[in-house]
Amino acid sequence: MREALVVLESYELGNIHRSIVEGLKACGLPVWPLVLPRDGCATPEENTTAVAMATKAADLVILIGPNDHLTEPALAEAYAEGKRIVSIQIDDPWAIDGGRVRLTGYYHEVLTSAVSSIAAYKALGAEAAYYLPFGFDPQVFRPVPVPHMKGFGILFLGSAYGKRVRRLQMLKARGLNVVCAGPGNHPAWQIKRRFPAWALPGMFQSAQVCLNFADQPDGTPGMKIRPFEVAGCGGGVLLTERWPGCEELFTDGTECVYFDTDQDLADKVAALLADETARKRISAAACERAHRDHTWEQRLRPHVQRWMEVLP
Repeated sequence: MREALVVLESYELGNIHRSIVEGLKACGLPVWPLVLPRDGCATPEENTTAVAMATKAADLVILIGPNDHLTEPALAEAYAEGKRIVSIQIDDPWAIDGGRVRLTGYYHEVLTSAVSSIAAYKALGAEAAYYLPFGFDPQVFRPVPVPHMKGFGILFLGSAYGKRVRRLQMLKARGLNVVCAGPGNHPAWQIKRRFPAWALPGMFQSAQVCLNFADQPDGTPGMKIRPFEVAGCGGGVLLTERWPGCEELFTDGTECVYFDTDQDLADKVAALLADETARKRISAAACERAHRDHTWEQRLRPHVQRWMEVLP
């Protein structure tokens, strides 16, 4: 088999796009990454031409993300020649609901991070769709302490909006050291910029508790990538809202701590900050579980094996 073409939007160390490519390589799939950033580098027509040309040398075409910066000619020739085209969607159901998912009539299969989106992809024209939980890159997210970094009590990495703001303000009002790092955050928070993915392991290592909110912008609970990255670093304890299927991935009280209400959040934060022994035990168990079960290689291996069987 010749190399598989992988079309992605970033190749930054630790970014989900590159991490998936590293997972494909670890599965033994020969990969040629074609990096087409979404904004500012080329027009949709130029991106489309680049993909159409690159598919000529590939037997398998894999696209990561919505790829709404491509038009139909990008895949038309490869599809007509019978080459297998796979879409790995990492923004569901947001991408579908926002009308960002295109070219679905050319996809032989879609791997989606949301069980709820499987039927939608079939309705949009994809021949098959499979559930692909998020994973992480163990080359980046691993238990290597960074001694020079300032320590955090509670770290939330992401955007603060809606009930997230209320919950974070509640914790700060109780005198807790809460650091909220990410874009679009409330002006009162200490850090308001997007951090490069390669900087995140040091932040997770420097925290006592890493807080994860599972709500999507529309308020429904959904899977995020952050819990797997936090667990892989073996640093701060993962304190997280529940999302559909979460208990199959992390066991409450053993590899993470789940919270349900505002009061539950406050109580469990206080309990974890007061119990260093429990923090170390849960963090170590989460790290072991993540590296055993939740890397991108483990997520992608059954799919790569299936592709190998049908490709020349």
